[in-house]
Amino acid sequence: MKSRLVIIVISSIIYLSCINNAQKYVQLGEEFLQKRKYERAVMAFRTAIDVNPSLVDAYDGLAKAYQALGQISEAIASLEKALRINPENLEMKTRLAALYLSVSPPQLSETEKIINEILSTNPNYADAHILKANLLIKTGASEDEILKVFNYAIQLEPQRQESYFALARFLTQRQRYKEAEDILKRALNINEKAANAYLEYGVFLSTVSRIGEAEKMFEKSIDINPQFYQAYEVTANFYLSNGELNKAEQIYTKLIENLGSTAENLTDLARFYLKIGRENDAINIFEKILQQEPEYTVARYHLAEIYLMRGELEKARKETENLLAYDEKDSRALILRARTFLQENDPLQAIKDLDLALKIQPSSKAGIFYMIQAYLDLGQSEKAELYLGDLQKYYPDYPYSKLLRAQIETLRGNNERALQELTQLLEVSKSSIDQTQEIRDLRKKALSAQGLIFLEQRKFEEAEKKLLEAASLKPTLASDMTNLAKLQFLKKNFPEAIKLYEKALELDKMNLDALSGLINTLKFNKKFTQAHEKLQKAIDENTEIKLLPAFHVLKSQLFQAEGRISEASEELEKAIKINQNYLPTYIAYAEILTAQGRIDEALAKYQEVLQRRPSPGLYVLAGILEELRKNWQEAEKNYRKALEINPDNPIAANNLAWLIATQTQGNLDEALSLAQNAIEKIPNEPAFFDTLGMVYLKKGLYSQAIESFRRAILLDETKSKSSTDNLNPTYRLRLAHALIQIGDKTQAKKELELTIKMERFLKPEDLYQAKNLLRSL
Repeated sequence: MKSRLVIIVISSIIYLSCINNAQKYVQLGEEFLQKRKYERAVMAFRTAIDVNPSLVDAYDGLAKAYQALGQISEAIASLEKALRINPENLEMKTRLAALYLSVSPPQLSETEKIINEILSTNPNYADAHILKANLLIKTGASEDEILKVFNYAIQLEPQRQESYFALARFLTQRQRYKEAEDILKRALNINEKAANAYLEYGVFLSTVSRIGEAEKMFEKSIDINPQFYQAYEVTANFYLSNGELNKAEQIYTKLIENLGSTAENLTDLARFYLKIGRENDAINIFEKILQQEPEYTVARYHLAEIYLMRGELEKARKETENLLAYDEKDSRALILRARTFLQENDPLQAIKDLDLALKIQPSSKAGIFYMIQAYLDLGQSEKAELYLGDLQKYYPDYPYSKLLRAQIETLRGNNERALQELTQLLEVSKSSIDQTQEIRDLRKKALSAQGLIFLEQRKFEEAEKKLLEAASLKPTLASDMTNLAKLQFLKKNFPEAIKLYEKALELDKMNLDALSGLINTLKFNKKFTQAHEKLQKAIDENTEIKLLPAFHVLKSQLFQAEGRISEASEELEKAIKINQNYLPTYIAYAEILTAQGRIDEALAKYQEVLQRRPSPGLYVLAGILEELRKNWQEAEKNYRKALEINPDNPIAANNLAWLIATQTQGNLDEALSLAQNAIEKIPNEPAFFDTLGMVYLKKGLYSQAIESFRRAILLDETKSKSSTDNLNPTYRLRLAHALIQIGDKTQAKKELELTIKMERFLKPEDLYQAKNLLRSL
């Protein structure tokens, strides 16, 4: 009995200790909320919950921190947990209902349920009536019905200014400006020393373009309460939106003077500098913050973002590694590191980080977005589509979803479906009332994507119309000029193409796409001296070491076009010394070696980089080289390795199917599945139908083989009309074989005669086979 009593006492002491420790973390979290240190607040509240999972205040505080960070799904989940512990808390219920109403699409039934619960407990709870009015707005109720609820809330608490603000916002939305202003004046009369009342009035005056009056209200809001943070934030944005950058900067300076040079206030100033293009000033501030507070993660997030935008990947990686050393489960840091991998063309490593980030925060918009991009880079359209479904589930109105859908359809070769998605996106964005810079950027990307699809289809008139419209939207980008240059190149207007590439380089002198386009255009026109001068100038002026390997690869290709193979190889050696992981260098080197018949050395180059970074593309290239050596088993191994990494790789699937059907005597059912999968990914590739036809021929399914070969011929003819590619007469040779099997010697003879007429495009062994077969008929 005594021992049992001791155990009970010890358990009680431990329990009380846990409660005290948890409450300390809650108190710490509340302090962080007050100081706008939201990431730290999240950590403090999480720790409190780990210590005591039934502490309501911890979940409530966590919800407030998440909401401040814009993580609404997480805020909702935290409030739901808090209310499961304490379902009678009306203030938390009100906030949860407001969040339900704010998401897209709004959760109307859940909001209504909570409102009814609150009003059944306290019919005079003014906040619930304001919520009810906002719910009626979302459900399309009549103005009279909505106004009745707003006015009832005011009647319940006539001295509560927030109710007047809510009503004024509604009237402003309905363009009933005089009534809205009268309501705001009534709110001011309640308390003329309320800074938020002047702030609300200022926002209204700004909305109706009474700029001078709005400015006075914003200034008064700060003068009345110099500690009122929101007043500085709204006033600075007001000046920024009106192009008064000096005044906006002065407001941020005043914020720091009055509220202190805290990391948060300095961050606000740095973010302002980023908005107006003063990146170096922003970097200086973030570095200053980190000297004072090395653990301030927000500054590192921003620095990593800036360095990613600039392409300074080593600096970006350093910041992400510092963040992950502080918290290895920092989902934002994992996403940032994943983005460095994507910029280094390493989507497999990016996916590992993104997978971990999404396990920590499944609804992360950035995490899902970059996961889609990673799978698109790998060519895995099914996986990309799977994550696009998640993005649409969590963010149904996210405008970039249609752009991503178009990318997926383009990857699959469904250009018409991609164009439909882009057209719908352009219609929606054109009709958008809120023409923000984000919407304008989205329209620009959609128009560019349409133009490039038309360009691929050789529909030059449609392509030019879309690309010019994209270029007309500000800001003008190097990519706008580059896309137009590609169009002029295909139209064989080379002088215009050169001018446009040079314009692109004026906008961004280190733009690799523009530089390579310019060099290739000059190379195509055999203007080698001019090309070397342009390229050497870029190398001399380059300040970013990451671009140097690409420049040396370009120089190598230029030397190769001149037949200066030794110098071409030297340039590639320079590129490898700078960056051993830059894959295009090895591909270019292997191409030189292959052209010289040095296939063993080319394969050695591929194996060298594959040991560092397995890549499906390189395994495919290695497989092709093994086929050139007639090393069928090794070729098969390489194609299978490519498919292990990327099961959606159509070239690996097609080439493996061909090998099985023609060389390795493997499973023809597997070959059929592989060939069909390749066509599903790229339905307009003649070589893929040729492979399918060969598999059917080997299986003795002659009618299907004939149909596939005829499809290959038709696609080949269409392709040759819209490009510089030559016809492939071997498709007709194989069609003849299939026709002979069904006894149609007359048609087989015609196909063989057409094959022989194109003898200049045939290998000697194929020509010999065609002539022998014709003689035998």
